[in-house]
Amino acid sequence: FYDQHAADMHAKAEVRPGAAEVLRKFHGSHKIHFVTARQQDMEKVSIDWLRRNHFPMDSIHHLGTHHKVATAKALGSHLFIEDSLENARELAQAGLWVLLLDCSYNQATLPRNVTRVRNWHQISDIISMCEPQAVRNGFQWPKAQLVPAIWNLIIS
Repeated sequence: FYDQHAADMHAKAEVRPGAAEVLRKFHGSHKIHFVTARQQDMEKVSIDWLRRNHFPMDSIHHLGTHHKVATAKALGSHLFIEDSLENARELAQAGLWVLLLDCSYNQATLPRNVTRVRNWHQISDIISMCEPQAVRNGFQWPKAQLVPAIWNLIIS
């Protein structure tokens, strides 16, 4: 079913409320990279969807696998926004800070550096609250890389 209908499903996916707005808010001071488990043949569908829904983007990476740590590290990412519990655990184990979008399929105890969030407005609040503290502690947020999971709606 997926192989036959993937392009149509992804093209018609609904945007999580606030997602594009929040990413536009931070795009001037942060890099926005999309890292997805989708296959490379979904690239045009993905880019068209992001543009049609007014998402800022510095890059997009179609991995064809759910293992995202190597790409996140290669991008110099500090924060990863995810909806998959397994991906969040793997990213957290590699030392990344993960904001996990609350979904019925990702309920479990979370590692220390994974924070469950209800929506994109909460993500915005967390980033805004953490920026001054991060700068005081030597973590330069303006150079930080944000990797949002916006699909799984479809994201990854």
